[in-house]
Amino acid sequence: MVPELKRRGIDIFIESLPKRSHPHLLGYNVVAENRVWENFTQYPDIWYTVDEIHQAGGRTVHLMTWLFGQGPGDSGYDPDFDYHQWQFDNTKELLLAGETVLCPLFGLHTRDFPLQELVAAAAQKANVVVE
Repeated sequence: MVPELKRRGIDIFIESLPKRSHPHLLGYNVVAENRVWENFTQYPDIWYTVDEIHQAGGRTVHLMTWLFGQGPGDSGYDPDFDYHQWQFDNTKELLLAGETVLCPLFGLHTRDFPLQELVAAAAQKANVVVE
C-alpha cells in the first residue's frame, strides 16, 4: 500500500526508525518521540541513522516527550525534574538545528514560556521574518 500511496503523491510518514532489515522503508519520512531517537540511534548496526534517512530523501520529525526512562512511572522518574524547561530548551535547540519538531505547547504556554522564541527558531531555517 505504501508504494501506491507514494506513487499518488501522498507524503508518507512512518512511526519509528526503520530497521536495516527493512531497507524498503528507508527514504520515507520518520516521526518518532525523542525517547526513540535517543535510544535507537545508539544502535546504528540495527537502525538506520538520521543522516541515512536524510540522504535517502526522508525527513525526521521529533515528538517531544519525556526523557528515556524518566517519564512518570519509569524507574528513573524524578518528580523535581523541570520537564517543561527541558521540553522548551530541547525543542528550541532542535529547531535551531533545522529539525522538524512536534511539541505540545499548552503546558509551555500556561507556564509563560516565551513561545515567540520557538516561532523565531523555526522561522530561522525557513528564512522567515517574525515580528
